[in-house]
Amino acid sequence: MLRRMARRYTTSAFAGVVERMRTAKPDIALTADLIAGFPGESEVQHAESAAFVREMAFADAHVFRYSPRRGTAASRMPDQVAPELSYSAAGIALFRYLRARRELAGLPAERLPDDPTSLLGNSSRATAEQIGGYLHRKLLAADGSCTLSDTGALLALHRRAGTLRWLAWRWPKLVFAGKTGSSPHDDSAVAGIAVCLDERPVVLVAALRPLQAPLPDGLHGSVLLRGLDAYLRELRRLDRRVTSVALPAWAEEIEAPAAIPATISAAAMPVEKEER
Repeated sequence: MLRRMARRYTTSAFAGVVERMRTAKPDIALTADLIAGFPGESEVQHAESAAFVREMAFADAHVFRYSPRRGTAASRMPDQVAPELSYSAAGIALFRYLRARRELAGLPAERLPDDPTSLLGNSSRATAEQIGGYLHRKLLAADGSCTLSDTGALLALHRRAGTLRWLAWRWPKLVFAGKTGSSPHDDSAVAGIAVCLDERPVVLVAALRPLQAPLPDGLHGSVLLRGLDAYLRELRRLDRRVTSVALPAWAEEIEAPAAIPATISAAAMPVEKEER
């Protein structure tokens, strides 16, 4: 199966690397990204993969269902695995094993269901509400305050350099975190940011899915930031109190002084001009 996926290693070679790493550093924590249901994968091969993962005793893992991407060799392969078969009994057992590993390591696992089939699908099939809920859990602290999580803080600190840079340029005094992206199937795009609205943490999401794929050329997640920009301006016009989200203590020392949390005011209102 690794050869079919164009991977240039074997399970025995991988296990050897893991053994040497753990010999050099016994307390090392190793994670893995796993794909279930690659074209041609049999139940036997799936069970063998699950057994190998248990043998490697990863500290954590991200498990994904394979989904075809247009233009790739895998999408043209025969023996495509039906979506409802991507998680077998072995896969469900593996998923529960990984959840137990997270709990043993003291990592949050309460949002991992016992049955991963409840998570089947991908972002191109998710609604704007589902994407917003996911971003809310990832970007914001779990205490209900307008404080970013560590993940959200990292994204906020890099907002002026990544895909959020256009919006950061438009709102230089607003500290926010977010993500933009397009579906690997080129049939949807999304942009979302976390801000504080009326002293409550919220995630604003703009999503686009055409009636027929693919998306028009040039239309991707970062373009949707213009819609969020218009929404922020409308909130200001309605006298809604939009403020920066707070950074964790460790991130406050990194953030530039010019971008400290501040309420959007007339002085912070972006100048109406096109991006250059």
